Formats: sequence, structure tokens, C-alpha cells
Amino acid sequence: MIGVSLGKNFDTPNELAYKDYLECMEKVYEFSDYLAVNISSPNTKGLRALSEKAVLGKLLIEIKNKQRSLANTFGYKPIFIKLSPDEDSRGMKDICDLIQEHNIDGIISTNTTIQHEDEKGRGGISGSPLFKLSTEKLIEARKLIGSDLPIIASGGVMNAQDFYEKITSGADLVQIYSGFIFEGPKLVKDVLNKN
Repeated sequence: MIGVSLGKNFDTPNELAYKDYLECMEKVYEFSDYLAVNISSPNTKGLRALSEKAVLGKLLIEIKNKQRSLANTFGYKPIFIKLSPDEDSRGMKDICDLIQEHNIDGIISTNTTIQHEDEKGRGGISGSPLFKLSTEKLIEARKLIGSDLPIIASGGVMNAQDFYEKITSGADLVQIYSGFIFEGPKLVKDVLNKN
């Protein structure tokens, strides 16, 4: 399955961000199985401001219109919103409400966090340090959207036990990145063999 992450360019002002998302959709839609609307990368200045209710609502209208247009030619491809693990409860509720209001197909929970335990470094924290926080947000998202929409869990899955904790916490699918880097293809075999 090929999912393509959509985001705005670093130097695009937020009021024009929708153009970057739409242009990217035009270029990759036919080659993808699903699209991930990334509004939560800590590495793109100002990107997380796109998760504010009024701004995100406008962005989702544009994205759904483009999805309908492209689906006429290439078939329907689901759209997922990638959440930040740093959203507060109000923000999570607003985003989940908008996801349902605009008939978004699902959620990816979550991106990397900016919560550094020490004062060193910038950018997002991933891997094991992200697991607990991303799982808490997964549980919160599942409660907010119910069981009708799929959630792809992401964040800190390093072994088969982590994988199954994501599933039992409400995920329908699980993405593995950091764990795959450290464990290699063996991790997939471990997940499949654990009962």
C-alpha cells in the first residue's frame, strides 16, 4: 500500500498553503493508494497553525473538492489527516469534528513531537520516546471519532508488543518507521508471528 504525505512548502505562507496541497495532489494522486494531509510536521515553520479550526476547515474544503475532481479520472483515493501528538484536548476535538464534518476518510495518529525532555535539539522526536504520547493521542482520537473511521497508528513502534498495543488502543492499521530502521525486516516477521 502506498500512502503519500502532502504538506506545504517551507516558505509558503499559511494563507496560500492550500495551493501546495492541491498541486501535490495533482502530481501524486494517480500513483497513491491513499493521501496523508500533513498538518503536523514540526520541521515546517508555521505548519501546525493549519490545525486551527477555521484554517483547517477551509483547507479541507479545498482538498475534498480536489479529491472529487481527481476521482473522476483516477478513482477514489482516501484522504487521512495526520495529527500532532502535541495537540491539546480542545484542538483534538476540533480536528476530529472537522474530519467528520468534511467526510475525511481517516486519521493518522501521530506525527513526531516537539516535547524535548532536555533543552537540546530542534525538530521532532520520534522512535521510543514518542510511543507513550502517540498511543495516548490514538486512544483520544478513537474516543472522539468512534469506530466508523479508520485510524492508522504511527509513533514509536519498535517491536511486536508495541504493534499490538497500538491495535488494542484503537488502531486499524499500524505504520512502522523507526522500528524498521533499527530492527530491519525481522520486525515485520516478529509482528506476524506474535499471537
